[in-house]
Amino acid sequence: MATRDRSGLAALVALSENSTPISSRLGLTGEEKASILGLYAGLAIATLLGFIGSIVLGRASPLLFGLCIAAFVLGLRHGVDADHIVAIDNTTRKLMHEGKRPVTVGTWFSLGHSTIVVGLTVGLVLATRIVVQDSSFLQTSGSVIGTTVSGLFLFLIGAVNALIVVGVYRMFQNLRRGRVDESELNDLLENRGFLNRYFKGLFRIVQRPW
Repeated sequence: MATRDRSGLAALVALSENSTPISSRLGLTGEEKASILGLYAGLAIATLLGFIGSIVLGRASPLLFGLCIAAFVLGLRHGVDADHIVAIDNTTRKLMHEGKRPVTVGTWFSLGHSTIVVGLTVGLVLATRIVVQDSSFLQTSGSVIGTTVSGLFLFLIGAVNALIVVGVYRMFQNLRRGRVDESELNDLLENRGFLNRYFKGLFRIVQRPW
């Protein structure tokens, strides 16, 4: 039994090392460092331009300046919402499992999210009359829908991750008992999880951080 345990652990470790090379997990290349510095510089410039624009608007209307500051602060808080972090984390782990270096997943996620928010804002501005006529209903329903969607997403991801943990535990037990060889283990790892099993085709679309 001890021999089987050691051989099973060795196979699992070897497979893990083969699927994600150690060299790909340590350190940053010069290109990656330059990319990260460029991202930080771009964020700093965009933030500075945003504050300058807020000050210019504030000279015309102090209310607009207050709205700009409130939007900035609320945006910072919204950026660390649990459902956002989970989505970024799952995408990053998926790409790292494939031996890639996804250092900009969060940036591209935030840019895509911001684009949608800006588009919706423009749509609301263009539909100002409708919003003003029924603003209370839109505010109430929008708040309920947003909270419900975020909550359901978190419950779904939590349930999926729980199923993955159970599946990995069972797979490890079978490996310890010698019921699974290395090729079968590789197939099980490739098809583990509800989403990975039924939406593998969609997951394959995600090949780069952007």
